Amino acid sequence: MYFRDKEELLFAIGERAMGMLRDRFVEAATGHALGLDKVEAIGRAYMGYAMNSSLFRLLLALPGAFGLYRPGVSRRRLSSRRDEAISVVVQVIEAGVRDGSIRPDIGEPLLLATTLWAFTHGIIQLAMAKAAT
Repeated sequence: MYFRDKEELLFAIGERAMGMLRDRFVEAATGHALGLDKVEAIGRAYMGYAMNSSLFRLLLALPGAFGLYRPGVSRRRLSSRRDEAISVVVQVIEAGVRDGSIRPDIGEPLLLATTLWAFTHGIIQLAMAKAAT
């Protein structure tokens, strides 16, 4: 595969790294019956990926990996992969509401999934900063 420049190559690696994170979410959720247990397992998988993967550090450096993206095909693909990972969290939240392990009045599952993602991401960054000192 040919990459136009270094930035395109980095975003392609980032896209792959985010896909790997999504796969970890799916794998973590698969091992549990209740939606709430799946959510917790995904949180643990996210923490493990972040603390043990050099690819996660690359994701931290890429604009758009965890937030809004700027124009560009590579950035859109990375953002799409991120959305796929969040979609896994949404699905397990919805499963938890259905099985009764998550309260039905939690509100919009996408908002909860994004909030959990943001909280976990913040904790990861604090843990990484603390480990660096």
